[in-house]
Amino acid sequence: MNINYVFIVGSPRSGTTYLQTELYNRVQSVTGQETNLFDIYLRPFFCQWNADLDPEISGRGVLGLPAYISEYSRNQIIKNTVNSIVTCFIDALVEQGVQIPSEVIFIEKTPSHALEINSIRKVFPNARFIHIYRDPVSTVLSIRHASKSWGKHWAPSSIIGAYRMWKSHVISARLSLSQVPNESWTEVNYDNLLLSPENEATRIMKALNLPPRLNSDGLRAIPIINNRRLSFHVDSSQFNRLTYKARKSALRRLNPERILVKLLYQIDILRGAPVAGNGFV
Repeated sequence: MNINYVFIVGSPRSGTTYLQTELYNRVQSVTGQETNLFDIYLRPFFCQWNADLDPEISGRGVLGLPAYISEYSRNQIIKNTVNSIVTCFIDALVEQGVQIPSEVIFIEKTPSHALEINSIRKVFPNARFIHIYRDPVSTVLSIRHASKSWGKHWAPSSIIGAYRMWKSHVISARLSLSQVPNESWTEVNYDNLLLSPENEATRIMKALNLPPRLNSDGLRAIPIINNRRLSFHVDSSQFNRLTYKARKSALRRLNPERILVKLLYQIDILRGAPVAGNGFV
């Protein structure tokens, strides 16, 4: 089985799950819940690897795993491990009766992998990436809303903290992707995706050479493993132009929180930070 990876990245609360479900229902692919592989599980590993290579930190030259294996061997071990994990997931789907082709496209959606694109490319140099961009006001307010309930363990509760989270993900993704071949990544605007999901999904599929799903009859939800819903499908029909205009109108109302976010955004624009989005002022 040959597994090809497509990583959806972006700030938390920027529409990564919505994009994931739209693509899953159109692309001949497999997908599941966020893996957190490179941002939570492997980030400490890479940090320790770099520290073991630094003689000023160790005081005794190379220590730890770098003293035993090369960087290439390290990357191969990680690659084989990730492939084994995904294969176990696919095997579980097959047991549920899901038909899986021999050439598998696995859509991995972990927002904070936006911070780990360089590490991902060391392990999977042929990986493809989709960066979803959502305007800072909507994203920051959504992050703060999450911080008051289900997202209290990861979402900053302050405007400044939420804006910094949005900013760090956008800048890191864009700077890292600027080093990736054009045919291996694309960016999608969340508002454009809401207004025209079919057109945006088609554009993404063409840009990244993703095959269309052969039979999508009745396929509207991401598969279930271990009796747990891995993700959900958002019916794009609920997002009509009236809903979109009402939401954008709400963003224009005078509100201290929105004003602060816009001020922070404009300061970053003046500083030359790569945070600008089409249609947002």
